[in-house]
Amino acid sequence: SSMIGDPQSYLGKSEEELDSPLLLVDLDVMERNLRNQAAYCHSHGIRLWPHTKTHKSLSIAKRQLDLGAKGLTVAKVSEAEVMAQSGTRHLLVAYPVHGPEKCEQLARLATTLELTVAVDSLSCAEGLSLAAKQTGSKIHILVDIDVGMRRTGVSSPQLAAELGCAVEKLPGLVLHGLFFYPGHIYGPPTDQAQQLGEVKALLTETRKIFSEHGLCCERINGGSTPTARTSVLIAGQNEMRPGTYVFQDRNYWGLGHCGLDDCALTVLSTVISTSVPGGFILDAGSKTLSEDRWLGGNTKGYGRILGHAPEWEIEILSEEHGHVTCAPDAAPPRVGDHVRILPNHVCPVVNLHDFYLGVRNDRVEEVFTTDGRGCNR
Repeated sequence: SSMIGDPQSYLGKSEEELDSPLLLVDLDVMERNLRNQAAYCHSHGIRLWPHTKTHKSLSIAKRQLDLGAKGLTVAKVSEAEVMAQSGTRHLLVAYPVHGPEKCEQLARLATTLELTVAVDSLSCAEGLSLAAKQTGSKIHILVDIDVGMRRTGVSSPQLAAELGCAVEKLPGLVLHGLFFYPGHIYGPPTDQAQQLGEVKALLTETRKIFSEHGLCCERINGGSTPTARTSVLIAGQNEMRPGTYVFQDRNYWGLGHCGLDDCALTVLSTVISTSVPGGFILDAGSKTLSEDRWLGGNTKGYGRILGHAPEWEIEILSEEHGHVTCAPDAAPPRVGDHVRILPNHVCPVVNLHDFYLGVRNDRVEEVFTTDGRGCNR
């Protein structure tokens, strides 16, 4: 007898035969998303560095590389160590790295592949330099500049150039250009022109000052899924690192970035109680769906129940339970009924699961291991 939920035991089964909660990926949709983004980058001469924090899977990372991705992007050092196993020659750590242990890990990794780190402080750069010097490795550096998200990034072109000059003097580091995250731009592509124009102006100014200081600026690395098809409006951007595009989710659909038929990942859940009038309970709570909010419309609900929206709304999540309210005239479900939920924000959902299933023509064809699960250091 197999243990409950032994992933391999699901191969070949139809949705009806599956136990829940489980994550299901429509392979046709995912493969189309991967191909379309690869083709867009290829046709515009932009190098694709997909962010792997969305799928955390070596198997999907390999598909992205097979489709022509230049390298892979990660947030954390522990994720970098996992994704190095994909066989990629290039890794980008898109996150400030601080502390001797992390810097030593990256310096060791830099002896096996070309490693790039985005920095926005001299403190982080000095730590990386020390480790690279001790290991005899080279770490490639991009200066992170804030273009409006107000999260990380130096606050002006002048400060970017100052940091670039400081990096150039540090042993073991090689300055390669600029890094930015246009995370404040998430409206539909048709509404992005003004904000993209501001980003373009800021980057143009920064490149000019880099050039005056004789600083290398051969890589301009930006990226997000909302700007993954509009980045050609940012002059000079030659690398991008979208992540969510692989699966898409309810928020990006709600914000006009994709159709429902572009959303590849759903959560399979079962109705487990109908005892309390006015609603019912699902076996998917915050430990399955995450508590990320719906950003569109009325900002209510923790996922869209496909085929039953809006008459069924996931109003409350407790740890193990999804509390669904029904419209008064909506037909109630029965205990044991399956539903499919499109999650609000797919990245944290994937990170809550050890594995997920690839489905084609209502048959489980593939088991994806969440290799980078919980890599938050």
